[in-house]
Amino acid sequence: MPKLNVDGVSIHYAVSGSAPKMLVLAHAYPTNHRLWAPQIEALSRSRTVVAYDIRGFGLSDAPVLPGAYSPDRSVADLRALVDHLGAPQVELCGLSMGGNIALNFALAYPQRVSSLIVSGTGAGSDDMAVFAKTTNAWADAAEHGGMEAFADAITTNPIFAEYSDRGPAEKAQLRALIVANSVPGVAHTAREVLAKRKSINALAPRLSALPVRTLVVIGEKDVACIAPANVMTSTIPDSRLAVVPGAGHFNNLEEPATLNALILAFLNASS
Repeated sequence: MPKLNVDGVSIHYAVSGSAPKMLVLAHAYPTNHRLWAPQIEALSRSRTVVAYDIRGFGLSDAPVLPGAYSPDRSVADLRALVDHLGAPQVELCGLSMGGNIALNFALAYPQRVSSLIVSGTGAGSDDMAVFAKTTNAWADAAEHGGMEAFADAITTNPIFAEYSDRGPAEKAQLRALIVANSVPGVAHTAREVLAKRKSINALAPRLSALPVRTLVVIGEKDVACIAPANVMTSTIPDSRLAVVPGAGHFNNLEEPATLNALILAFLNASS
C-alpha cells in the first residue's frame, strides 16, 4: 500500500484500476479504506480508484497529540494526497465523516473536483452541542477501556446499530473495521474533528456558491442524515438527491449494487 508524508504523518492509500479518470474515496468514522471493498471492483473497471486511510485510521499514522487533528487538517491531508497523485482534477466520494471532508475539500478547492458524491453526511447538524457530547463520550470510552470498549459503545448508537443489528455477519464486519484502528486515532478524531466541524446548516451560505456538480446520497433509514441531505440539495446549485431504499447509514455495505449503480450513472453522465 503506497503512502505519502504530510508534515511527518504517514498517509496510506490503495490504488485500483488504471483508467484516465481518477476517483478518490474517503471513508466513514471510525473505519478505514477497506470500508469501500464492495465498491472498488465495480468502480475500478472504468476509473483509477484511490481509497485512502484518513489520518488516525487504518495504516495511516495516528499522532498521539490532539493538536495534530482538526477539520482543516483533514482537508489539508486530502489536498496533499490529490497533489501527490498528480491529478489536476478528481472525482470525489465520501461517506459520513469522509463525506464531510470531501464536501469541505470541494468548498476550498472547487477547481480540483470534477464531480462530488456526498453520502450519509451531516449527522449532528440539528444540534452540534449534543453531537459533540456524544462524540466526546466515544473518545472517553476508547481512552478508558481501549478499542473493544469503544466498539461496544459506538455500535449502540443508532447511526451504527442499524447496520450492526442486521445480523452476526454485519456486526462482525463493522466491528472488524472499527477495532483495526487505535485509541489515539479514534479518540482525537472524535474530539478534535467530529465535535468541532461546522454543521451542514452552518455551511449553507457557502454551499449556495459551490460550482461542483454534486450527488447527495442518503439511506432511507439514515434518520440522522436526512435533514442535512435536504439542506445540501436545496442549496448546492447543481445537485440532486438519491435515496437508497431500505438502507441505513452504511448504505455502501447494505446495498452495494444500488450504490455502485448510482455512482457510475452520476459520474458517467458528466463524461
